[in-house]
Amino acid sequence: MSSVASADFYVWTWPAGMEAEADEGVLTVKKCVAGQYTIRVTSVTILIDFEKKTKKVIRDQGEVVVVVGVLPPRPIPPGPM
Repeated sequence: MSSVASADFYVWTWPAGMEAEADEGVLTVKKCVAGQYTIRVTSVTILIDFEKKTKKVIRDQGEVVVVVGVLPPRPIPPGPM
């Protein structure tokens, strides 16, 4: 998985039971058992204007749900009453 390529740093979170390695904006999943997992990333970009002496911090967050193995069955919608 990958995040915004131009951020200054990234904070990845993934659940226990998933073996993964984060390298900047890329998370590589090494090993996990079948199941449903939520992976989150926060990227931070810091913009500094030395002439105006201002600093702007931009945070962006995202998450994705990944299913490994067989998809869980979809719920059957209720019929008309």
